[in-house]
Amino acid sequence: MPTEKRTRKREGRQVRLAQVRAAEMRARRRRQFFLVAGGLVALFAVFVVIAVTGKDDKNKTVSTTASSTTTTVKKGLVKPRVTVPDGPAPTSLKIDDLKEGTGPAVKAGDKVDVQYVGVNYRTKKEFDSSYDRGDEPFSFTVGEGEVIKGWDQGLVGMKKGGRRQLIVPGDLAYGKDGAGAEIGPNDTLVFVIDLEKIDNSGFKYGTAACPPRLRPKQAPAKFADSPKRCTAEGSSPKAYVTTSEGQFVVQLDGAKAPGTVNNFIFLTGWAWYDHNAITRVVPGFVIQGGGTTGRESTGYTIPDELPKSMKEYTKYTVAMANTGKPDTGAGQWFVCLDCSKLPGPDYTIFGKVVEGMDVVDKIAALGTPGSDGPPSKPVEIQGVDII
Repeated sequence: MPTEKRTRKREGRQVRLAQVRAAEMRARRRRQFFLVAGGLVALFAVFVVIAVTGKDDKNKTVSTTASSTTTTVKKGLVKPRVTVPDGPAPTSLKIDDLKEGTGPAVKAGDKVDVQYVGVNYRTKKEFDSSYDRGDEPFSFTVGEGEVIKGWDQGLVGMKKGGRRQLIVPGDLAYGKDGAGAEIGPNDTLVFVIDLEKIDNSGFKYGTAACPPRLRPKQAPAKFADSPKRCTAEGSSPKAYVTTSEGQFVVQLDGAKAPGTVNNFIFLTGWAWYDHNAITRVVPGFVIQGGGTTGRESTGYTIPDELPKSMKEYTKYTVAMANTGKPDTGAGQWFVCLDCSKLPGPDYTIFGKVVEGMDVVDKIAALGTPGSDGPPSKPVEIQGVDII
């Protein structure tokens, strides 16, 4: 049971975090204002160009008769025409392979690169096309809810180089809300999708439930599995780590290590780091935390997301600790003081301390020269807050 002194500390920390949140929200609103203003200027410029050139976009061609005809668009891409069948829209997902690909088939959890054209079944009008945006494909992870359900279901079994037509009923598309002016409530959509790449080497998520909105008072003793995906692609918030020696802030890097960041946020939400500890200090090397007595192990491990070279382990880098073997990280992490002493790039980097470096140095000073063990006095991790 927390003491009265600890309760006052927690309340004070919550007040300070609320102040930080308010400041960041004000800064975010200012950034959004300039983004919107810049967007309006760019939009105006586009209207001027269209007015001057007077040219129509001839790339958006939709065929309403069965055909495999294609039309060439900018940068040499070949854009398919979409066939919209006659008659009422189907009420279940329809899959038609127009061209069979080769190699392994797509499965849930694979990251794919695709090009596509989308047409509204009801209006027979095209509403979206990746081909008209150039060579860059659209990338997403199948089965993770990053796209409509019809895509998550409809791309499974597809092979690289294949072309597939999906007819997606409204309940597997945008449902009763529709999407903008071109997709009405419960509209059925038709897509022709070209699969350019399958990447099945990505991070493998588990099945453990995402944390509740309100953090529990006590962390679970262990988890039955690693977490499912609870954060958006590339999510990179800040982690405010409050210790008995002060607070330091870690800028998480969801672009470099999305699965490990997801795992750290998952454990934070389940109160794993509340009343945890800095358990290891090696002067001039690392400080390590997240594995207090009774919470040495989460009960699961996660895959590595390793850097390419030792050069990425700069001072104050935050990385995932492991047992010395691949894919054995989970709850414990360390802050680099001088990680050139690591045996190799075998530890996932998922963030960097960007504020409170003096606090890290203060904790590092509690190590005993020549030793590899706990600090000379206990250092509590009072809590971690994600903002």
